Amino acid sequence: MIIDGHCHFGPLPVKGTCPGSGPRLAPFRGEDLIEGMKEDGIDITIGFSDARVLDNEYIAKMVKKFPDEIIGFAFINPLQKTATDQLKRAIEVLGLTGMKLHPYSHGYALSSHAYTDPLFKVCIDRDLPIIVHGGDTLYSHPYEFEEMARVFPEAKIIMAHMGFMFACEQARRVAERRKNVYLDTAAAAPDDVRLAVECAGANKIVMGSDNPFWSPKLEVAKIEVAVSDASKRNLILGENYRKLLKL
Repeated sequence: MIIDGHCHFGPLPVKGTCPGSGPRLAPFRGEDLIEGMKEDGIDITIGFSDARVLDNEYIAKMVKKFPDEIIGFAFINPLQKTATDQLKRAIEVLGLTGMKLHPYSHGYALSSHAYTDPLFKVCIDRDLPIIVHGGDTLYSHPYEFEEMARVFPEAKIIMAHMGFMFACEQARRVAERRKNVYLDTAAAAPDDVRLAVECAGANKIVMGSDNPFWSPKLEVAKIEVAVSDASKRNLILGENYRKLLKL
């Protein structure tokens, strides 16, 4: 089973932020995602809205429409006064089963405890994973993840992009030191994936594509190139997320 743990979709057009992605001229809806999954050989996608168009209601609607293919996470901006209530509603009413944060896009440091601690506690109480954009900026540097992992050792924290692009070494060291930090492969180079497996272990790596900004098919191929051991590839491509989500 292949699980893509990192996808953005919604009813409104979004503009790509990754090099070479360019602007999207049309929305990337749930139906578009499902069609692409069939072509790319993806069994399950973990999806959330775009950072600039937060729409947890739509994600929940698509989860209900495609319950076997889509798992929905709530995208939350901690700077909003109602952030904690939004997260609770997304979980308890909408049925979403994890949280996405993007410190760089929304302008806060992950370790801004006054803003992020209440959200982490909600997820911990419900044993839900937390995926956070993890790049080489100060807001989402791997050491920000280490601080949150230290304060909340019971949290299941996924570092999207594993420190892309200049903090990948720090990312894999953090994952090695902190048992509750996992690394998402989206946008990372094959060598960085290989080194992360060697340093932190294949059981700490999960596949993510950042679809529609990157290609799920290419992300899977990247892991096949970077990881020669079939049992380790299986962990990365799906088994680790199965354990995190208790599927």
